[in-house]
Amino acid sequence: MPYPLRLAFEQRLYDALLCVLLPVALLRLFWRSRTDAAYRQRIPERLGRYAGAPARVEIWLHAVSVGELLAALPLLEALRAERPRAQILVTTTTPAAARRLRERLGDSVLHAWAPWDLPCVVRRFLAHFAPRAAIVMETELWPNQVAACHARGIPLLLANGRLSARSAARYARAGALARAMLRRLHRVAAQSEADAARFVALGVPPERIAVTGSLKWEVALPARARERAEQLRRA
Repeated sequence: MPYPLRLAFEQRLYDALLCVLLPVALLRLFWRSRTDAAYRQRIPERLGRYAGAPARVEIWLHAVSVGELLAALPLLEALRAERPRAQILVTTTTPAAARRLRERLGDSVLHAWAPWDLPCVVRRFLAHFAPRAAIVMETELWPNQVAACHARGIPLLLANGRLSARSAARYARAGALARAMLRRLHRVAAQSEADAARFVALGVPPERIAVTGSLKWEVALPARARERAEQLRRA
């Protein structure tokens, strides 16, 4: 099958599968809300519907959960220092990450739940926030989000990018849709040379990739944690 037809077929199959799984995703939110009520709050945001007037942001950064958010914090703080007047939106998937964001940055950045990767949902999300640039942490890439940013001329950077051999094999098996998604990335900041090589093997142009190391090494530890670590080192 020619590449364009294969890509179109895989795209339709992917979208149809997401539509079928949508009720399951909603039920999962309510199930998880048994232990954390925040999962059932602001559910329309996950479907691209937001309260209030459209909020034009300069930078959209997506961090799935606490681990990705902790890695993103030094980057967020650097962006705020460099562009103090810029409106920054951070999307997360878990309430724990949202709470950690508020603890560290308060109301200095906007927060919203990450939109699910249905085409209509992504369109509503981008229409509401109209980001000038997008940053995705590590490997949280979704085909429709990447394609929509590319179509609108929104440069998308993969920060702290990592791609294990196992994940690379899964992307390779995913076919034309995964390769098209990776080729649409504006830049990739890879954690290591091995990560960079895997991205290149999957079709990311080498000139778009830089090896920057892991942002997790930039996280500032609280004083108590450093003191405890020193006590353990002496012991």
